[in-house]
Amino acid sequence: MKKLFLVLFAFFYLTLVKGQQFSFQMKFADAVGNTDSIIMGYDINATDTIDALFGEINIIGLPLDTSLDVRISNEWYYRNYLNTNGTYQTKKQIIYKNCTNFWYSVQSIDILTKHWPVTMTWDSTLFMDSCRNA
Repeated sequence: MKKLFLVLFAFFYLTLVKGQQFSFQMKFADAVGNTDSIIMGYDINATDTIDALFGEINIIGLPLDTSLDVRISNEWYYRNYLNTNGTYQTKKQIIYKNCTNFWYSVQSIDILTKHWPVTMTWDSTLFMDSCRNA
């Protein structure tokens, strides 16, 4: 009985390890030094819309910062496939993914600035493992 319990515990533990959330910050800077940032990531419990569970907030109704404003949205998908406007904009987007599936959704990063070019940076060392590199 103890062996069965140990096997079940190990199975559920490994399942949880594969489903842990991963997120990272992307920083943006325009040609005159204005900065903004977003957070992107994935989790097995997330969806490709707004999930309050992960602290995502739909800010589509908030005015844009005209110096530099970066947002994640579903605008590209809605315009290209549904011929209409997107339904959300957010500064944080966690999407569904686990390390065993190979399905990746398109996430739009919308940038508003008057001072191009815009430089984007992130910690590339976070993507050294095979689960995160896509």
